[in-house]
Amino acid sequence: MEVNSSIPVLTPNNWNTCKRDMQVILMHYGCWQFIIKTEPADPDVGSIYKEKYDFQLRKDRTFTLIYTNISPELKSLISDTIDGAVAWKILKDHFEPRTRARLIQLLDEFFGTKYHPGEDVGIFLCRVKTAASRLQEAGHKVDDLYLGFYMIRYPPQEFQSTVQQIYRWKDGEFTAGKIEAELILEANRLQLMKQHLEKTETVFLSSASTSRKSSAVPGGADAVPGDASGNKWYQKEDGNVFVKQNKTTKSSVKKIGPCFLCKKYGHLKVNCKDKNTRQKSLNENFSA
Repeated sequence: MEVNSSIPVLTPNNWNTCKRDMQVILMHYGCWQFIIKTEPADPDVGSIYKEKYDFQLRKDRTFTLIYTNISPELKSLISDTIDGAVAWKILKDHFEPRTRARLIQLLDEFFGTKYHPGEDVGIFLCRVKTAASRLQEAGHKVDDLYLGFYMIRYPPQEFQSTVQQIYRWKDGEFTAGKIEAELILEANRLQLMKQHLEKTETVFLSSASTSRKSSAVPGGADAVPGDASGNKWYQKEDGNVFVKQNKTTKSSVKKIGPCFLCKKYGHLKVNCKDKNTRQKSLNENFSA
């Protein structure tokens, strides 16, 4: 028998997710009507042979799709039937018993649903509604007021202003549906603002980088290493080389001096070239 591998196999630990996947597969093959009892158990009396054959084929497929998509240890639960609707009910009663212990477990899951940092707000709201839906299936419907309060109980930091506005709504406006729509609109606005800021930052960094490249070399020329005097050499695209003198170095040279011996700029007395000449002249005069 060919196993349908388009959905995960049902195990004792994944009923909540696999249940929805199996429902979609059954709907795809036109078999879900047998589960929810909207399709009659037998074909119409006046149906032709082809219609009766197609009807029985869809009815048998309801069971085969369920049987081939559950793990071997769970197959024994539905081994006593070949009716798809009966097999679905057996599995549902096994995983979703209407007991007080299960109700407490579902309540704990509902109140334990919290927003995770970085999580999409729409995903968080969907998890809250799913937990409330499971409680309703177990026979305990969550009031719309409590559901709305829980949606804004643990909001992200950037949603604080929106939550404060929601608290000021009138009683008739404070519904879970409207709160969900308001939070999703705020999430979309924040996402657009984030994209705009990222785009602006990218353009600014690109412009700054281009400006630094153009100002580093006059006329877009490529710089080559300078000489010891501090002068910078540049080479243009046509191959010509020119020198850009270091003005800071030249001005600093002019500021040195004047020398106390020769009264010239550019050096001090200890480095004066006339020092030895003057000392020699003084010695000769003293000897005389």
